[in-house]
Amino acid sequence: MLKNKLEQAILQSWSERGSDHFHLEVGLSGGVDSVVLLHLLKSLQGQLGFALSAVHVNHQLQSPAAEWARFCQRLCADWGIPLRTVAVQVADQQRLGLEAAARAARYQVYADTQADTVVLAHHADDQIETAFLGWLRGGGVRALAAMPAWRPLQNDQRLPYVWRPLLHIGKQLILDYAQEWGLQHVDDPSNSDEHYLRNWLRQQILPNMLSQHPELAHKILASVEQMQRELAVLTEIQVQDWQFVHEHGVFQLKKCLSLSVARQEQQLLYFAKMQRLTAWKKAQLTHFLTELALKPQSRHQIMLGKDLIFVDRMRLYAWGNVQRQAMAAIQALNGADLGSKREFFTNSLAMSECIVNTQINDKWQIRSLSLLRNQVTQPMLTKLIAVLKQAKVPLVLIDLWPCWYDASSQTVLVAQVQDKDVRTQYPLANEALAFLRQYIIVKT
Repeated sequence: MLKNKLEQAILQSWSERGSDHFHLEVGLSGGVDSVVLLHLLKSLQGQLGFALSAVHVNHQLQSPAAEWARFCQRLCADWGIPLRTVAVQVADQQRLGLEAAARAARYQVYADTQADTVVLAHHADDQIETAFLGWLRGGGVRALAAMPAWRPLQNDQRLPYVWRPLLHIGKQLILDYAQEWGLQHVDDPSNSDEHYLRNWLRQQILPNMLSQHPELAHKILASVEQMQRELAVLTEIQVQDWQFVHEHGVFQLKKCLSLSVARQEQQLLYFAKMQRLTAWKKAQLTHFLTELALKPQSRHQIMLGKDLIFVDRMRLYAWGNVQRQAMAAIQALNGADLGSKREFFTNSLAMSECIVNTQINDKWQIRSLSLLRNQVTQPMLTKLIAVLKQAKVPLVLIDLWPCWYDASSQTVLVAQVQDKDVRTQYPLANEALAFLRQYIIVKT
């Protein structure tokens, strides 16, 4: 029976690590794949004992988008499944392309889940397409390994996970299941637009190839699984090297340069991934490593999109979207209005990122050091800069560095270096300033 075959595929994937996941949230687009997945999980809920909900992301990119959201609401109401519906604004700020920007917005919604696991309906045909896309775009092992069945949604957090239980199920079986059970669904016309490389593969290349040689589908999927095993080995080495190159929680460039060039590349790729930066381009990576090899003591900088990677005293640092949002969070700590709207800045290390005047109470403000230059004496300014240098704060960040300022007594305390007693009195400020610890060696 078709239902048994699909359920067995889900149970097999669940057995890998599903017992630790008690609340599943299905990514529900309203398309046939996600509707079938939700139907299958609903039927297995009693057997496996998990809580089940769904999330629909309205990208607002097509005229039927609102109707798709209403369809998902009706479906979940009929099936008694809680639904979270989120409308997003897709802005291609990183020049990723509309498709990639929409995916980034969608995964940000997934990251906000209260569930242990977000379950997605990618199937075997999607897996083959993804592997081919990686190959056509010149990707390495990671690209050719395509999509894992289980992975953490975010690199630095254990939960939530992404689970793709249908990766061994072909599209035709999903269509047959939907027809057998009379499942309604929506159709996205953009899936037929062959201007997108994935759709061109789906509509033209892969059907022609597999119609002539249907056995290739199995071989491609076997190759993907082999790539995933090899990637697991590469990742183990990468993590071991990551631990080796770090000292005092900081990336030590001298240690990295002692590795082979291939492993240096892997460390820089991993650095960008862990810092959630724009991905390296191959030419950027080669140029940066060449410059480091020629002048390892210099203060190198490189922009990855709007994100900055820089070297200071043989240590590697980043200033990207995570740091910009952290500075914006400090800006938002303004007196009693601690929940005020946060502005996310886009210009790396621009003056717009400086903390102009965050009023904590009647006494204390938080300002960036550069904006205190006209408020304090030159000897005091020189002393503050010396404190930051002694803490080994990267020189490129000194002007931006937040300081506590009491205008009445002309008292200035360098954040995360001299302000321990003050921070303990203001937990929200303490939390907002915590990200600065990654840039100092002498910590208090």
